[in-house]
Amino acid sequence: MIQLPGGNRLETVWPNDPRVEGQMLAMNGRLRRDTVIRGRQVYRSMGESLPPFALYNQFGELIKSSDLRGKTCVMNFIFTRCTNPRMCPAATTRMQQLQEKVKAAGLEDVMFVSMTLDPAFDTPGVFNAYAAGREIDGSNFYFLGGPRQALLDLKEQLGILTSQDPELIIDHTMRTILVDPTGEIVYQVPGSMWGVDDFLNRIRKLKTNSDG
Repeated sequence: MIQLPGGNRLETVWPNDPRVEGQMLAMNGRLRRDTVIRGRQVYRSMGESLPPFALYNQFGELIKSSDLRGKTCVMNFIFTRCTNPRMCPAATTRMQQLQEKVKAAGLEDVMFVSMTLDPAFDTPGVFNAYAAGREIDGSNFYFLGGPRQALLDLKEQLGILTSQDPELIIDHTMRTILVDPTGEIVYQVPGSMWGVDDFLNRIRKLKTNSDG
């Protein structure tokens, strides 16, 4: 229980369902083995498939990589305590802008996924408050957190570098990834200042190709 000026807030709260926990452990066990086997070739570049994973979203629901099949996904890594306006806050703003443009364009089956770089802090409740404070539509925008090792493996496989920083909490690189409905990584841009219209056009093209 954290005391705040406006009242109290529960933090570090996770779902407690043995069946769901078992699914998560099994899937992330696959991710761990895959990361070890890939070794020096751990980084997944364009043309490769998204690695297997299972994490909790901001609603406490278990989201598996297989749940994203059949959908076009835009993915990145952030953390809620990031204070650098040109990093996580800028990336989240762009994701939200893209989400709104995708909706306005009538493009269906598009998901937005932000995974945490700070799994000890970014629990489902924290992510829920983070999304609510930014008025983000959670129907197709998931903020994912969970076991530290799973997120370390995902960072390695998706090309994110991090280090502890006394001022920034976490110093990190950024990358925004576009995944097609088959689970293949088809486009990625380093940094947080990627073009919203660029991604919108690529999503539209993927949709046209799949319909054709």
